[in-house]
Amino acid sequence: MGATPCTDGITIEFGCQIRVELKDGSLESILKAFCKILPEILRDFIQKIVVGFGESAMARSRKPFCCDECGNDKGFIWKTRHGKETRILTVFQWVRLEQLQVQCKRCGHKMYIVAAYCRDVGLVLRELRRVCKPEAHMCWVIGDSAPCGVYCPTEEWIAKMATASGFERYHFDKLRDRNMKWKNRKHRVPLKEGLLWIEG
Repeated sequence: MGATPCTDGITIEFGCQIRVELKDGSLESILKAFCKILPEILRDFIQKIVVGFGESAMARSRKPFCCDECGNDKGFIWKTRHGKETRILTVFQWVRLEQLQVQCKRCGHKMYIVAAYCRDVGLVLRELRRVCKPEAHMCWVIGDSAPCGVYCPTEEWIAKMATASGFERYHFDKLRDRNMKWKNRKHRVPLKEGLLWIEG
């Protein structure tokens, strides 16, 4: 997929070839054509990044995630890079992506990349924007998470989805650290809980 490991992430080689029909060369026609092809470009771009990070993680001897059944964090195989479709909300619009799935070599357990949660939260935020008055205030008691050992900055994702849905401002107040006392937890990611304030 053209994913090159870097110090702080990966580099994605992305190219697209799309056929576009234009009535004339006016700016209005160009922008209409761009808006028409944007969903396809955006989908391919995000899918490349998701697969690229997946391949970068799978190339490591010790994975940045572990099996939630047996705790294995080394032996995995790809089950599919083109699994069932899910939708995510971007600042532009909803985009359909194919989920990735890996399988543990030790116990055979299969795991999907988390996406359905973000989809459902996006739907909730869109409905809240529809029914809330301007300058509405809401507070979400929320914590980040690390399903299968993969860190998910949940409060950041929800805040960005809120602004994409039409809300104007947000800030996060940390209340406590969590998941610290359990000796048998299957990851080593420090987690927190706090208040996500969404306004506007």
